[in-house]
Amino acid sequence: MGITTTVITRAATISIGLLAAILNCRLIVCYRKYHNTEITQLSTVFLTLFAHILYNISTAVNTAYSLIGMFQEVWSPPAVFWMGAAMFASAFTVVVCNCCITLDRIIAMRRPVRYAHQYSRYCQLATGVLMISSFAVIFGCHTLGYKDTTNATKPREPALNFVLSVDIAQLFLTSKTSLCVVNFVLTLLFVREIYVFLKRTQNTEVHKNIKAANQVVVVQVLAEVILVVVPESIVIPTEYLGVRLSAIMGPFIIPMCMTYTLICAVLMTAKLRKRKAAVTVSVVTAKTC
Repeated sequence: MGITTTVITRAATISIGLLAAILNCRLIVCYRKYHNTEITQLSTVFLTLFAHILYNISTAVNTAYSLIGMFQEVWSPPAVFWMGAAMFASAFTVVVCNCCITLDRIIAMRRPVRYAHQYSRYCQLATGVLMISSFAVIFGCHTLGYKDTTNATKPREPALNFVLSVDIAQLFLTSKTSLCVVNFVLTLLFVREIYVFLKRTQNTEVHKNIKAANQVVVVQVLAEVILVVVPESIVIPTEYLGVRLSAIMGPFIIPMCMTYTLICAVLMTAKLRKRKAAVTVSVVTAKTC
């Protein structure tokens, strides 16, 4: 892969990551202004934005450091290790969050009334616990794989595999692949549940809010399958076969994952704006009457 393509890819990754982080931070601030039932249906989705922000920032910082190291040829192995550990731990946490969102939507469709009054809080609590614990476990596992590179010859460019044990890296890939499989199964259940829900749906406010929330999640799921699941399903098996697509095509997985988080941020931003516009129209109408 040429140096020009590498620079463009990394610069795009940094830009996408920072833009997604800004949008996600804005979403969290704006969310506190809304306390209606429709937005409550997306409470778990909003909670997972913290994991997205952490992933956006850690990846942007790690990529920027790698980009600078390409030209300066002076870099710190410990810095690369800790930034890489944070990036991979947050990436794993994002997948965990995706599983939580899918389960949250399934529960909302199966128990709509109880979800609105009780189960939503339980889902948020469980999601928060899983977010923190999954990040801590993966980050801790990476610290066990730190290699002493005092007497080793550093490569010219920053490289995580120079300071991270191969066994830990493979363990991370295996764990993430397994979780992606679980998430794929949950996605199939989610699609089936939507079909059942639409067949027996009622013309009530709760059901309308669930359908509106599901529209956002469905688009997120499609983006995840296209930008995350399919590429990783191709890359990970080839890694075990000894074929490194990243060496041929560059680190394309990272910018695609960042694009996925940006799409999620744009979707949620559009959702809030639509809701704000609807509220404004209703207020104006009420004043006119």
